[in-house]
Amino acid sequence: MVWTALYADIAVTSAVALNSGGPGGAHGNEATAGAARPSGGPTAAERSRAIRAYRAALATNLALNAGWSWLFWRSRQPWLAAAEAGVLALSSADLARRTYALNRSAGVALVPYPLWCGFATVLSAAIARLNPGRH
Repeated sequence: MVWTALYADIAVTSAVALNSGGPGGAHGNEATAGAARPSGGPTAAERSRAIRAYRAALATNLALNAGWSWLFWRSRQPWLAAAEAGVLALSSADLARRTYALNRSAGVALVPYPLWCGFATVLSAAIARLNPGRH
């Protein structure tokens, strides 16, 4: 149930971030929306780089998310899944940071995702500890 809401959150916040036009873009943070671009603001090339980096971070995060399921359920490697969940939690925090840089409201809305991934890491490690025969 929680993951369904989180996947919807990821989809919506990522769409908002990607449609923001990048930091200081035409549809960027609410603080700068509608305001003239301040001198020294990000260039179109910088905005384009930020969007490309965001897409790469999102793809990496989604691959890590799918990887946990495979490691835990299919491969039955709970310790490896717990370690991967830790990497997923870090990736999710980075994604929330990148989302916030593109659109503050979307970034704040994505904060539950890395928090839940942190909880999932603790839970995965506890399950691994309770199953000592698995590596």
